[in-house]
Amino acid sequence: MLSVKKLLIVTLISTIGFCALKRYQKHVNQAPNIEY
Repeated sequence: MLSVKKLLIVTLISTIGFCALKRYQKHVNQAPNIEY
């Protein structure tokens, strides 16, 4: 039961991180004057 709970937490964190990354990329694309 503990391993299932751990897997669920990891999946949740990964999903949030992925959404945050997409949001960040969208924000960067809207500001083309910033160069990396």
